[in-house]
Amino acid sequence: MSAAEDSLKRGLRYSVVDFSSNPLGVVDASYMNQLLQMPVAEKLTAIQDANGSYWVIAHDFKDTTLSTIGHRFFAYHITSNVLPILNTPVISKVGSVYEQVGSGNANKYTMAQGQMKLSPDGKRLAVAVSSGGNRNYSFVELFDFDSSTGLISNPLRFNAPTPLGTPYGIEFSPNNNFLYISYNFAGEQQIQQIDLINPPMNGAALNTLPMGVKNLIINPSSINYSVGALQLAPME
Repeated sequence: MSAAEDSLKRGLRYSVVDFSSNPLGVVDASYMNQLLQMPVAEKLTAIQDANGSYWVIAHDFKDTTLSTIGHRFFAYHITSNVLPILNTPVISKVGSVYEQVGSGNANKYTMAQGQMKLSPDGKRLAVAVSSGGNRNYSFVELFDFDSSTGLISNPLRFNAPTPLGTPYGIEFSPNNNFLYISYNFAGEQQIQQIDLINPPMNGAALNTLPMGVKNLIINPSSINYSVGALQLAPME
């Protein structure tokens, strides 16, 4: 998958790796770096469905030279015997447009940055979106996900104005009831919690700590310390 630093030039690709004879895996040269979609934001997530197959989800990015749309999710249904390229993705046109802003790669592709995660029960999808250039806010979006169809729906958008900085990391709690967001790159470095049982209203500003939102960790901007990606881990 591409990154903002390379102007999203590589797109979403897949390779087939055979682990049957080598525990380290052997790449099948016939199916190496096969292009699925371009351009896409640097956001990718996956989850297992009820039948043991997987959904792999990506998001496109609006590029004026390629006439892409910028508000489509691509859900690829991956099974044990069907290659991704043979499966037409389920496309959901929903939520905000991710597009170029400002000038130069430092700002132009910032909306491509930030994590995307599915909740452990596979019913919700959350995305952290940066916004640079001439914009003064970033945001987080929350959706419903149907693991039986691959469709994404019912968007909620929570704005993150300065001085919160840039939402980057995002993760659900094990019980699916809370969403965690890390902020990076500007202002105070912090982690916020959103109560998904009683979430804020659509369009709420997270810096005002509306109903259901609270700060968990706050580090002053004077500290040389950044909060980046978030990942749920097992407890043993």
